[in-house]
Amino acid sequence: GAVAWLICRMGESDLEGDGVSDENDRCPGTPADVQVDTRGCAIDSDNDGVADYMDQCPDTPSGAAVDSNGCALDSDGDGIKDYADQCPNSARGAVVDSNGCEGDDDNDGVANSADQCPTTRAGAVVDADGCRSFSRSRGSTSSTIALT
Repeated sequence: GAVAWLICRMGESDLEGDGVSDENDRCPGTPADVQVDTRGCAIDSDNDGVADYMDQCPDTPSGAAVDSNGCALDSDGDGIKDYADQCPNSARGAVVDSNGCEGDDDNDGVANSADQCPTTRAGAVVDADGCRSFSRSRGSTSSTIALT
């Protein structure tokens, strides 16, 4: 167009025809008909590192980690994008809430996917498996008993 004509008229080369002289073009090889900035680089409106013409998710939030298609990552596969996931290490296949956190139906502090005793009473002291336990000692021997 007019910009390319002006550049050529001034004796500067613009082999891509993007309106930025080859001398000033920081992104040579940009495909034809792709909108570029003043440096000759393809526009990236959401600043995710993926140019608009290739971006399949053009509205990712600023700072969100994205894949090569410009779509926000969901590293734990729970359906909640990493930038919004308050529990980024949910177990694969676990049912999560809108914050990406697993449920704890018996309110014992152990997520349902790891809870081997899913019916303990709320407030009960439990081990890492969600089971109540206590220790008892008799003389020189001791044992731990898990209660459900």
